[in-house]
Amino acid sequence: MRSSISKISKTIPNEKEKGYKKGETVQFKITVHNPETFGINNVVVEEQLSGAKFTAGDGYTVNSDTQVTIAALAAGASIDLNAEYTVTDDSVPSYTNTVEITDAKADNDWDLVCDDEHCKADEEFKTYTPPVIPPQPEPEQQPEPENPFTHDSFHTYVFMLITSISTLTIVLWRGISRR
Repeated sequence: MRSSISKISKTIPNEKEKGYKKGETVQFKITVHNPETFGINNVVVEEQLSGAKFTAGDGYTVNSDTQVTIAALAAGASIDLNAEYTVTDDSVPSYTNTVEITDAKADNDWDLVCDDEHCKADEEFKTYTPPVIPPQPEPEQQPEPENPFTHDSFHTYVFMLITSISTLTIVLWRGISRR
């Protein structure tokens, strides 16, 4: 006897409306559901987006970045798998991530039939390139006002003032001494 295999679906919890920029990680939730009246075993699910990888979770074993095995899935039961993808090129406007059930065994020895409707799930996500803000020009440096204490004309001024005071002192001294 033949039966349709599990139903698989894929979502992005907390999806960013604007999309994902380079370096950001997209989290995926993949749900495998067994709609049958019998259990299935050794369900193998494969990730097909290059660079995407499964992450550890309850009820399944991560065989590699791109493959997990669900040891047993009871009749009517579901399990959530976790995967992630870090955006490496935000010049691509969107990506489609596909997962697929590639193998499974029925508890009752029935042959399991797998078709795209039941065994594949796609989820598209957007990327964006943040706008480049041109650097603002440095404000033009205003020359600092001259410090009169470091300028040569100041020294000349002080010298002339001291000379004038000395001359005045001599003149006054002579005037006082003649009296």
